[in-house]
Amino acid sequence: MDGSWFVWIWNKLQEEDMATESYNEAIAALTKLLSMKADLGGVAAAKIKQLTAELEAVGSKPFNPDERIRTGFTHFKTEKYEKNPDLYGQLAKGQSPKFMVFACSDSRVCPSHVLDFQPGEAFVVRNIANMVPPYDKTKYSGAGAAIEYAVLHLKVENIVVIGHSCCGGIKGLMSIPDDGTTASDFIEQWVQICNPAKSKVKAEASSTSLAEQCTNCEKEAVNVSLGNLLTYPFVRDGVVKKTLALKGAHYDFVKGTFELWDLDFKISPSQSF
Repeated sequence: MDGSWFVWIWNKLQEEDMATESYNEAIAALTKLLSMKADLGGVAAAKIKQLTAELEAVGSKPFNPDERIRTGFTHFKTEKYEKNPDLYGQLAKGQSPKFMVFACSDSRVCPSHVLDFQPGEAFVVRNIANMVPPYDKTKYSGAGAAIEYAVLHLKVENIVVIGHSCCGGIKGLMSIPDDGTTASDFIEQWVQICNPAKSKVKAEASSTSLAEQCTNCEKEAVNVSLGNLLTYPFVRDGVVKKTLALKGAHYDFVKGTFELWDLDFKISPSQSF
């Protein structure tokens, strides 16, 4: 019997904030061990049955949001904060991120997780479909304030707009009827910031499936947002002076790929990795 199974299961049991998927994985592994119990001693087989029952019992407990937050912070404090006193000591004095990032609010595409940004590396704005609205002091003052702060006060050197696969906001944009009728109070009005992307995709790929059109629009919408960034005078000034670079990106969490491209008054060929 391969002892690595026992090690793997033990590690699973030690994770206090184990997700349901992890419980299911552990139970599946234990079930496999039980199916091989002829190779196990009676005591070991009984112990595995006990662990399986305990895992199933814990996994069936109702979700407690307060406890999840507490255990999450405890893990962060003991495993990161207390182990990196120099880093967090510096961050207590101020921030000087190299990146400003526009990312989607989608729970699957956290940029700090996907790009392994450490605290202090990226000034992040997340919204529906990672869109950057055009310069407007009243309609989009929240986005404008974030961009202004990042560029003029934090002196970021790069602004990155990251689109992603299976984006619900982009699918919503592509599904808005041609007559412009909407069925929501906020979402459809917001995503129409990138109507030019929708129009381009509809014109160039009208014969393709909606799924393919959405994938194309996820990337074209990033380009529209990059163009909208240039409507902010301080952004345009930084690009002209080459103190600020604008970058587009697309994260495909289905395929596990990430594309990155630059904007230098034109879109350059992308890099895939």
